[in-house]
Amino acid sequence: MEIAGWLYEPEEPSRGLIAHVHGGPTWHSEDWVYGSIQFLVSAGFTVLDPNYRGSTGYGHAFREAIKQDGWGGREQSDIRAGIESLVAAGKGRRGRIGIMGLSYGGYSAWYHITKAADLGERRGADLRHVSAGD
Repeated sequence: MEIAGWLYEPEEPSRGLIAHVHGGPTWHSEDWVYGSIQFLVSAGFTVLDPNYRGSTGYGHAFREAIKQDGWGGREQSDIRAGIESLVAAGKGRRGRIGIMGLSYGGYSAWYHITKAADLGERRGADLRHVSAGD
């Protein structure tokens, strides 16, 4: 399954990759002005803003796919696949990966901190979160 999203890249070489996960989960990322993304890119980070399964704007079946195995399943695999594809393309590297979000995006950040330690180097995952609270 192809998962869409937005990729924001700094003009200079990247300091690291950050996945910015939208809340909801039945919401979606668009090409709107988002202050935190602008700040991160201006600070030299590459930012992935994925529209994982459960996101709106891709039809009813795509939105409802998040329910097939309960929250914390396929949509988290989609986020990880986006990170992995950018690492494979040389746009990110293990040990220099962050993840953030609010509301369900914060839950996704916590999920990856506990379930994706292999994305890190030596010290485990260098994954960070913002908050699951609104």
